[in-house]
Amino acid sequence: MKKAISLGLALLLLFTTLSGCSSPKSNFTSTLRQFSLNEQYTLNIQTEINELANFEQNALFKNLEKGDSLSAKVSMDEKQKTTFADVNIRKNEIPLHFEALQNNKTGRVYVPVNTLYQLSDESKQAFGKNGQEILDFVLENNKALKAKYLDFYDTAQNLLGFTINQVAAEKQANEIRRLEKETLQVLYDFLNQMDEDDFKQEKGRKISLQLDKRDLSELMSEVLQVWNKDDAAIRLLSTGKEISKTEAKRIWSDLKKNTKAEMKKLIETKGENLSVQLTLEQDSESKFKNLKIRVLHTSAEKATQLDLLTSIEALPFEEVQAMPEKNKIVNKKELDKAISDGLKKYLEKTR
Repeated sequence: MKKAISLGLALLLLFTTLSGCSSPKSNFTSTLRQFSLNEQYTLNIQTEINELANFEQNALFKNLEKGDSLSAKVSMDEKQKTTFADVNIRKNEIPLHFEALQNNKTGRVYVPVNTLYQLSDESKQAFGKNGQEILDFVLENNKALKAKYLDFYDTAQNLLGFTINQVAAEKQANEIRRLEKETLQVLYDFLNQMDEDDFKQEKGRKISLQLDKRDLSELMSEVLQVWNKDDAAIRLLSTGKEISKTEAKRIWSDLKKNTKAEMKKLIETKGENLSVQLTLEQDSESKFKNLKIRVLHTSAEKATQLDLLTSIEALPFEEVQAMPEKNKIVNKKELDKAISDGLKKYLEKTR
């Protein structure tokens, strides 16, 4: 009897010990899963291009250069369906800062007018000499708008001359959220089916994982399937009147075809490599602390063609401010006046 009890205690101790142990893979995936379930969070996201060469024909990179960077502090409140982003971009050595508040229920995006008043002289260089003078003139003559918000859709309609259907915009916002969730699920499932040995425990509380070009090709194929299911991508593209369903089908078909062709070419080209290095760090409570994503593309000649580094850091949650009331949003009359002031100054400069 004593032997049976001793054996039982030994087995219990062994089970307890084993259940307390976890592999780098389970730590990696469970940490991401746990964080994705948060309804409120704030992230600090930084992306920098350390190398970029021979991508002139690539639509995704043709307007980017080595040294360009983006940093954003993003607060998401799933309970209230709101998002706030404080964004800094550095393009061609010129910095640009803006803020945006989004109602995720309707898809409406609001930009504080005060952001324009806070532009530095260095940032204004992006508008050129004449553009700077026009902007300064408009701001000087419309100071009453300083405490208000621009409705991105209304502003786009007035500046670009097309109409945005509010019902269509809401449908589009809902479709984007659904696809985001399904894409994240695909990524999580993909990580789960990888081998235990692919996940490496690093110093501290860091775990690394490297995806090679075959992994990325497989992952891309699965993502395309999600976006292709039930014509989701086509519906997203053709929501509203700007793009017809026929045109949306053509765009999506070309995108799928080109993506598959590029990945096939990459895999078949010996010596050419594309990899994504993921390094996840946990905090002292084994929760998500940060994730570094390094995308590296090398040519057959071993020359680095792309080196893109993104860092995602979890911060204490910062409450998202309430959506602006109607009287705090720039109305059509105010917007028309500002546009008219800008046009007058432009005509004056070009006479």
